[in-house]
Amino acid sequence: IGAGVRLHTGVFVGRNARLGDNCTLWPNVVVRDGCVMGNRVEIHPNSVIGADGFGYYFAAGRHHKYPHIGGVRIEDDVEIGACSCVDRAKFGFTIVGAGSKIDNLVQVAHNVRLGRHSVVVGNAAIGGSVRTGDYVVLAGATAVVDGVTLGERTTLAAYSMATKDAPAGSTLSGSPAQDHRAELRERAALRKLPDLLAEIRELTARVKQLEESAHHRT
Repeated sequence: IGAGVRLHTGVFVGRNARLGDNCTLWPNVVVRDGCVMGNRVEIHPNSVIGADGFGYYFAAGRHHKYPHIGGVRIEDDVEIGACSCVDRAKFGFTIVGAGSKIDNLVQVAHNVRLGRHSVVVGNAAIGGSVRTGDYVVLAGATAVVDGVTLGERTTLAAYSMATKDAPAGSTLSGSPAQDHRAELRERAALRKLPDLLAEIRELTARVKQLEESAHHRT
């Protein structure tokens, strides 16, 4: 435990964990075995660093747990909000890059590598083995599917789900997420759908009348 570290009531720090200088762990934070933090890390109440990753295989009629023997590495100047979880890696480390800010109620799964100076807003969920570049923004209630890579400076709009890789500089929205401008055009088209359906019903009735009129003339 480094110089100037503050551990508040109920904090647990496991075996072989390391905390750099001037870290603050607020009440009931759990840092499990083998997790590593840099300097000036702040973790708010009831967050858990290094819980087992959610990994199982199905055999003989039941779920069997994969061992997760890796750790978590949180780099300098990271802040993690209340009731968030950063799971330990199956092998190696789950990594939260320097300067990143994670809100309350965020799930970071095993073997994620979150780039530097990224922002993850409340209720976001990052699936296993996700990779992001630096300066990524994941807005509130977003999800990133296992194994997806998001390039540097990608922004994922609120309530969106990224299901495939995205190049650097992308702005994505929707579920599944796509280019934000394309998704806005789709939304605009959907708003017109009730009027279009009414117009189709009217045209269908007119065609039917014309067919009946032609039939009577013959």
